[in-house]
Amino acid sequence: MAARRIDLARMHESTTSDLLKELTRSYSLQVELYKKLNAIVHRIYGQLVVSRGNVSGVMPLFEEKQKILNAISAERERTQQSAQSWQQKKAGVSRSDETARLDSILSEAEGAIRTFLDTEQQLERYLKHLAEQEGGVSG
Repeated sequence: MAARRIDLARMHESTTSDLLKELTRSYSLQVELYKKLNAIVHRIYGQLVVSRGNVSGVMPLFEEKQKILNAISAERERTQQSAQSWQQKKAGVSRSDETARLDSILSEAEGAIRTFLDTEQQLERYLKHLAEQEGGVSG
């Protein structure tokens, strides 16, 4: 009976470790995707400024941006169950190198998302400004 409890504890540790590794890989990928996304938005903004608002020249970048957004969404959907499982388990899991790595990458993901959203907002303001200049939109 005691051996069975030890086996169950090891299995729990193993599944928790696998869960932590999966989430760490997933969030690391998402950080990289958000960094790419931010770089694309910067390129879009820069090209719009240089071209004085010629949107046709940046359409391929908007398409690339959408592909990355789709990849992020797919990755989130893929790991949704694991993320929910971690939310339920984390209070009962002791702090370890694996949990510290996950916490670190989650913090990095938060920063990458915040940076992307700030850059996206800047682009949105510029696009609104362009539209207002052309008389298409009034505030």
